[in-house]
Amino acid sequence: MKRGFLVGIGIFALIVVSIFLLNNQDEAGAGNVPKPENSSSQLKEKYQSEFQQIDLAADKRVDSIIAQASDEFHHKQGQKDELKAKYAAMLDNDEEKTKQQFDSVYKRMEQEAVKQKLAMTFGKDFTETYHLKKAERFTKLNTKLDEFFNQF
Repeated sequence: MKRGFLVGIGIFALIVVSIFLLNNQDEAGAGNVPKPENSSSQLKEKYQSEFQQIDLAADKRVDSIIAQASDEFHHKQGQKDELKAKYAAMLDNDEEKTKQQFDSVYKRMEQEAVKQKLAMTFGKDFTETYHLKKAERFTKLNTKLDEFFNQF
């Protein structure tokens, strides 16, 4: 009887130890796998400020182009078509630099997402915002240039 009791306790102990080891292994494994929802949002937050800085810098450069155009329009009234083309080309050049900056940050974000095995669904938000802001900058410049034409 004692022998059967000891065997039973031994089996019970093996079961308890096995369950304990399995639980610890699951918890340890769960810590190594990032949660997609949290990791995606963390990655998005990490790069959000860089995209905002690119956008703000581009807006400031457009404002600078507009100020420069205003000064030049006042002094060179006879060359309005040439001036409009000049400032449109300046904005095109500036937007190319902005796009290069955007693409560089986007690529780093994409590489980090791949390393973390995350879907880049949130990257679409940044791309859409970039294109909307780009259109706003072109509209702003063209509106201001048209205002300058109408003043003279």
